[in-house]
Amino acid sequence: MGNISRATKALAVSYDMLIFFDANVIIDEYAINTISYRAFVRYCKKKNVPLLLPHIAVLEAERVYVKKLTKYNADIEALLTFGMGPDSVAGPGVLTGASIDPSALVMAFSRRLFGPEKDFDVRLIQNKPEHRQAAIQRVLEGKSPIKAEGENARDALIWFSILDEIKGKDESVVFISGDGDFASKKGRQVSDELHLHLRQDLDSIGFDKNKFKFYDSLNDFLVSVSRELTDIEQRIVDLQSEIDEVLTDIPRVSEEEFEIERMIRGIQGNLKMISWSLVGDVEYPDPEQNPKLISAREEAYRALDQIPKLSGVGSRNALYDQLESKRRQLAELEEQFNQVT
Repeated sequence: MGNISRATKALAVSYDMLIFFDANVIIDEYAINTISYRAFVRYCKKKNVPLLLPHIAVLEAERVYVKKLTKYNADIEALLTFGMGPDSVAGPGVLTGASIDPSALVMAFSRRLFGPEKDFDVRLIQNKPEHRQAAIQRVLEGKSPIKAEGENARDALIWFSILDEIKGKDESVVFISGDGDFASKKGRQVSDELHLHLRQDLDSIGFDKNKFKFYDSLNDFLVSVSRELTDIEQRIVDLQSEIDEVLTDIPRVSEEEFEIERMIRGIQGNLKMISWSLVGDVEYPDPEQNPKLISAREEAYRALDQIPKLSGVGSRNALYDQLESKRRQLAELEEQFNQVT
């Protein structure tokens, strides 16, 4: 993995735009063969835009890949070991002796990004010694992208390598990261705006903040440049955005439904208790005719009318149906896309 640093070289030409990925984007686009990544590559080739990857971000992606692949390998080995034991009816089967080399697979991934067969202009950007001291200082100050607990020094190194790369440049810059510590927050909501501390950093190097765009996913960036996509790519991007919206709605609606069900159960339970308490009333042998029960029911109906309705996106089950339908549509579009590319 160490030899990928040889891919680093200075940007010798001027571009209209520079695009930076955080580690989580590389990880999300695992094997760099997703529909989103391929649409991104087509855009970059068409617009002659380079992808700049902080060295720390690539190392983090490689570390995560090795960890995942090592686990997959261990799971397979555990199954095979059981298969060769006396307790297995099925026996070892054709996978006997199969194994994977996580490091070799990650090296193959790195070659696809930086090797001579890469699809477009991809560069590594390195950290400088002074970035380490700046990252430590950022930890001590507790400023973004450092968390309150003093974590995320890695993110600080990524950020300072980006600052160093864009200092003195006139190009527009796009930074794509799913890490909310880079973004400003409104209450508990993460916005698509760069954090105030990071905007102040841009001021400190004389870079125009209006030329720096932050996106929290590759798909969000593709939506912003949708006019540059093919019709199928655009429909895929739109569907992925719709799926993201449904996935956001499901937990919120589930919480709303749970609260509504809790309130209804409380009203019903209270009504039952009143009904039971009236059994054996001498004056009103039939509880249904008891004024207290009639009054309690009227109050219950008024309480039910006051229960808030679900926000207009539909019930939880309806959302799951929508999700399944959209995923089927997405699979069909991806199949069409694979046939024409």
